Amino acid sequence: MHACGHDGHMSVGLGVAYVLAQLKQSISGNIKVIFQPAEEGLGGALAMIEDGVLENPKVDVILGLHIWPELDSGTVGVRPGTIMAAADKFEITLYGSGGHGGQPHLAIDPITLSAEVIEGLQTIVSREVAPTEPVVISIGSVHGGTAFNIIPNQVELTGTIRTADEAVRERVLKRIEEKVQAIVKGNNASCDIHFKRCFYQTFNDDSLVEEFRSTVIDSWGAETLVDLKAPTMTGEDFSEYQRVIPGLYVFVGTRSEAKGLTFPIHHEKYSIDEDVLDFGVEVMVKATLNLLKKGGR
Repeated sequence: MHACGHDGHMSVGLGVAYVLAQLKQSISGNIKVIFQPAEEGLGGALAMIEDGVLENPKVDVILGLHIWPELDSGTVGVRPGTIMAAADKFEITLYGSGGHGGQPHLAIDPITLSAEVIEGLQTIVSREVAPTEPVVISIGSVHGGTAFNIIPNQVELTGTIRTADEAVRERVLKRIEEKVQAIVKGNNASCDIHFKRCFYQTFNDDSLVEEFRSTVIDSWGAETLVDLKAPTMTGEDFSEYQRVIPGLYVFVGTRSEAKGLTFPIHHEKYSIDEDVLDFGVEVMVKATLNLLKKGGR
């Protein structure tokens, strides 16, 4: 079970380090290969930055890669500007008043309240945000109740908010707070709402994108390059590095219908086309060496 494919990323990183080590006599400049833990919302990138990973020697630009099952194996995708969304986690606890399943009029049912809240959250996306502004609100878990004939005291909801623009993000967070509080008040209940920022937008430097596009086209041909039309609404803490220095994040395709490798990331059956790992190494090595030749930019 490969989850998000980070084992593949580590394999590519090791391959890049091995190849560059063989070429070190011909390399003018410094290269760091980062093997970062705790990417999935746990603050791994920020912790490494705080520990000085971008210093001694100072790092001028940073490159990152994600294997990507939405692109065909042997292709590579990139776009200028936002390539991955910002992500926030939310936790909502709805407090009602428990009771007997046969006497709902004597209770305040947090389960029916949770259904109203879930529907209300989705109307923020469909009725309060312009269709040209990407926003995704997803409920990842709903927990409440202990028995089939008991109305519980509380229900807990968790989920994520994904946005491609910071102003839209702030507006959506505000509306979630307002809407949930209004629904809860209308049902004579109460709630706790907590937000946690997981990732900023992953934002590609325009000049690095152009350099990378040229590298891919010159090395493998234009048919290998996929110019992504819109950001993906998944998130990535590579964005923390990009808040400090210019950065480039790209997708290497791993989709192969012939091999049955069509499941998305985070699916229990997602698997990696391992033949692509060597290609990923080539992509990163060539992009790195070409940037060094141009003085880092």
